[in-house]
Amino acid sequence: MKSRKLDGYQIMDIAIKAGAIMLENGAETYRVEDTIHHILKLYPHSESSSFVVATGIIVTLYEKEKQPLTVVKRIRRRNVNLNMIYKVNSLSRKLCAKEMTLDEAQQQLRFLHFEKQYGAILNAVGVFGVSSSFTVLVGGTLLDAVFTLFIGCFLAILLVGLEATKITKFFRTLLSAAMVTILARIFADLFPINLHDDQMIIGSIMPLLPGMVFTNAIRDILYGDYTAGLARMTEAVLIAAAVALGVGIGIFIG
Repeated sequence: MKSRKLDGYQIMDIAIKAGAIMLENGAETYRVEDTIHHILKLYPHSESSSFVVATGIIVTLYEKEKQPLTVVKRIRRRNVNLNMIYKVNSLSRKLCAKEMTLDEAQQQLRFLHFEKQYGAILNAVGVFGVSSSFTVLVGGTLLDAVFTLFIGCFLAILLVGLEATKITKFFRTLLSAAMVTILARIFADLFPINLHDDQMIIGSIMPLLPGMVFTNAIRDILYGDYTAGLARMTEAVLIAAAVALGVGIGIFIG
């Protein structure tokens, strides 16, 4: 890192952006707080404190003989992208090891904020790949997996379309689960072959299940972050309830 006077505002901006990107992409709250703490330690003769929950970050930087600097960041979108968490962690380590400047860190974080890891086509491949694979794993036949492939393709398109709307995640999940269930029932009724709609439904809803959210909730609770852990646990339960309700509605309609 080039020698120049460190700017508390710039370091705070880097810490907040790094924490926000990590939280938006599924990082645990203790990991976010740890990253923020290590970045703010770069500012000499100061102390810092941070409070992170699933929907927001509050950070205060205390400097001797100066007013404390406090920043509040609201987190409105959440996703799961472990590679993005790894990239921010790597950036944080390089910055703390003085292998990059503050300006370089800001520029990279700005790039990461707008970076999309996978395109729509690759995301779609992942969705219907997971769906058809789990259909076989839960006891479905190869024929069931082939039809689930089409259901997964429909689900991928539906998720992209719903993501562009302002519908909450609960109702997006409910609608998606209901639609794939109806489609599985239609396939089983229309085609005079031995299709198992129950295995097709189970495989199709797998991309909707909140496995990562539930895991992070448990980890946050084990690390003593009860507020964030219970918030994530509530989110996981609501998503699971939306899937169950959507499947029930789909079976009733289909």
